[in-house]
Amino acid sequence: MYHDLVDKVLSEAASRRLEELRTMTYEYQGRIARKYVEEGREEGREEGVAASIITVLSARRIVVSEDQRARIEQCRDLAQLDTWLRRAIDAATTADLFD
Repeated sequence: MYHDLVDKVLSEAASRRLEELRTMTYEYQGRIARKYVEEGREEGREEGVAASIITVLSARRIVVSEDQRARIEQCRDLAQLDTWLRRAIDAATTADLFD
């Protein structure tokens, strides 16, 4: 709604420029900001791999208990998550994943 109101009062050129700015991404320059951005990316990678493990197991019709799901989702070791993802491809049960 706010964008509609702003767009109504802008000239055509200003509206186009605003659209260009809206689609740009800002690259943080400060050391602290970059640290938090990188930590967010790392957390996103971890969450993505964890979700992939659960998706693979689910697609293979392997039941994942709540405890096992929590263990996968709470893991912050990307190397461990990658190992579990590779194991999920061939695992017969979730026990095979964690061995």
